[in-house]
Amino acid sequence: MIILLSKDLMMSSTISAAARASEKVFKVVQTVESAKTKIDADDVGVELLLVDLQTAGIDFEQLQSIAAIDVADRPRLIGYAQHVNIDLINQGREVGLDQVLTRGQLHGNVDGVLNG
Repeated sequence: MIILLSKDLMMSSTISAAARASEKVFKVVQTVESAKTKIDADDVGVELLLVDLQTAGIDFEQLQSIAAIDVADRPRLIGYAQHVNIDLINQGREVGLDQVLTRGQLHGNVDGVLNG
């Protein structure tokens, strides 16, 4: 399963289409807490948490707690933000996400990111 943490409908549509094409289950959540609940559910099988770092009210401390889980026991964690949001990009790196991309990098390689 791929989880997108975002409130952006355009990005949700883009990721959803790419996930369907890859025959992957796709869910959208709007909080880190909701993402963590899905990750913690043993039967879900989350392979990627894609985080829109521009999501209003994002809880970076809770995101860091997900990143702190042993890499063998958690999904890949990839964040993204517009290239002009350097502070958010750096914050994503600081909390320990596996990868932080600009929005343009994500758009340019959606299939590659999803199939990692």
